[in-house]
Order: sequence, then C-alpha cells, then structure tokens
Amino acid sequence: MIDFDPNIVTALSVILPTYYENFITEDITLPCITYVENNNSSYLEGDTLRYSHLNYTIKLWMDDKEQQSYLAEIDSTMKRLGFVRNSANEIVSGRVIEKIMDYEAIGFEEGE
Repeated sequence: MIDFDPNIVTALSVILPTYYENFITEDITLPCITYVENNNSSYLEGDTLRYSHLNYTIKLWMDDKEQQSYLAEIDSTMKRLGFVRNSANEIVSGRVIEKIMDYEAIGFEEGE
C-alpha cells in the first residue's frame, strides 16, 4: 500500500490551500482544494515488484466562476504526479461551485 496523500497535499498546496475533504467545515475560505483517496489497492504483484492502483477525487471549491483558471493548474500538477483525469463534473449550491475531478494512477510500492 502506498501513502501518496503527502505528495498530493504538497503539490496542490502550491496552488491553493488543500484539505482532506472529510475534515472541512462550512466556514472554510474559498477558493480552496480538497482531496479524498477512493482506492489504494494491489494492482500487480511479483516476486520483487508490487504496484498499486490509486484513485483520488480532487475538488476545486470556489465562489466565483473566474477562479476556474485554477483547474488547469490542478490538472497539470496531477499529471506531473503521474495521474490521469477520468472525469470532471460540476455542482453548484447557492454561490458555492464545486469542480469535481477524478484521477487515477498506477504506483510502484517500495519495500518488501
């Protein structure tokens, strides 16, 4: 199993404040980014090599449509980390806009 969360947080925090989604509250300052790991499962295993399938949902929370320029930065950052975007959706609730992007990658497991 790979703990990739620190890499995600470090890379995305350069763009905007980044939080684990399950711990955010209503008083969060926008714009910001949240993440949640959806899958971290064994993908391929051999005698000396192991790989994991990783899947993350990354959300851009904003209160102004002009802030969508952050989307390209998030996408570029995730691609640099080896992820591919599978989907992008949008939810609007009042004045809050959530841009929801799903990313996945295959990661090399180090160790025994």
